[in-house]
Amino acid sequence: MLYRLWRGVLGAPEDFLSRRQYKRREDGYRALALGMAAAAGGDREESKRLARRADALLQDPDLTRLLSAQAAALNGDEAAARRYFDALIENDETAFLGLTGLMRQAMADGDDARTLALAKRAHKIRSDSVFVVDTIFDLHTRRAEWPEAQAILFDAVRRRVKTEVEAVGQRTTIFTARAIEAEGAGGFPEAAEFAAKALSSTADFVPAAVLSARTLERAGKARRATRLLEDLWRRNPHPELIAAYLSLWPLQTPLERVKRVQHLTSANPSAAESCVAVAAAALDAKLWGEARRHLAALDDGEINVRVCRLMARLEQEERGDSAAAREWLERANSAPQDRTWTCESCGAVAPEWSALCGNCSAFDTISWKQPPRVSFLPLLPAKGAVLTEDDGEGQGESDDPGKEPGERPSSPLEQHPS
Repeated sequence: MLYRLWRGVLGAPEDFLSRRQYKRREDGYRALALGMAAAAGGDREESKRLARRADALLQDPDLTRLLSAQAAALNGDEAAARRYFDALIENDETAFLGLTGLMRQAMADGDDARTLALAKRAHKIRSDSVFVVDTIFDLHTRRAEWPEAQAILFDAVRRRVKTEVEAVGQRTTIFTARAIEAEGAGGFPEAAEFAAKALSSTADFVPAAVLSARTLERAGKARRATRLLEDLWRRNPHPELIAAYLSLWPLQTPLERVKRVQHLTSANPSAAESCVAVAAAALDAKLWGEARRHLAALDDGEINVRVCRLMARLEQEERGDSAAAREWLERANSAPQDRTWTCESCGAVAPEWSALCGNCSAFDTISWKQPPRVSFLPLLPAKGAVLTEDDGEGQGESDDPGKEPGERPSSPLEQHPS
């Protein structure tokens, strides 16, 4: 008992210091965790206060530098944050965190070259980081560096950072972009090779099929190009296939072109695009009955702006009926928009497909769809007010003899509610 008492007296200071040190580290880790949470929540003052507390309690810069860097960045002190991130890079265990922090700073500054250089360094440390892989891929695609983008995409699939389902569309887009680039540079064999690879990834991709048919025809393989377009029309009828198909026989008469279109669309005669394609070709050949028969076969839900304009042209050219033609043109104002190449990111439309949106530079967002309709609503006058010429909406007396004075004339939309 005396021995234990003696050991307890001698060991009391050491135990006290150990418990005190343990409590300091516990409080330091708690401040570090709360500080990281505050930084994630955007609380600048709290994250800065907790960073100072964690640094004072732990006295381990390797642990607290990241929180100090985030707190400095939140408070707008980019220079201090950069110093902290640079210090993190010097330690092998925290180098990746330092590089990603500097990457985000470079991205915020719009410095793509520095972002890419830092991302490549981070990729060597952590090749399975989704953030790093996506950053490298986005920068290469934004700059139309297709071989580099293809390489990083292949590596991401191999390392299972991206799934095959995620990568197949991007791979098709890259192959098609490389084919277009090769064709523009006069490398027609390379263009044909890349177009074939794009079709092997996505068999129904129309831009790749049209380009492949063009390169086959140039190589003297018009029959293969014909079969390619006919097979694709059976699965995915598309207006651009008609143009590519007819370009294989550029010197044919309008009547011969009707027969070509009928042959192409016979593989999928019930499709709305088949009816519209035959009707348009028949109109060019002045085959009024054939054009009317195919346009009449369309359901109400398939009547879009293009169909309305074809009907207006048919009424005018066959019968000289200007009133009926005008009714169809008025109906086109409220009809569903024709499908076109539309960016899913910003809604911009383009006359032809491209890998990058010409408006927002987004990659792989151009698809064949109906563009968003932009409607302009007139500013209605206050209740009981009488419209005047200055209002731009008509006069106090109605221009419509069937309306009472002061009543708004009927619009084409009211006359043709469909």
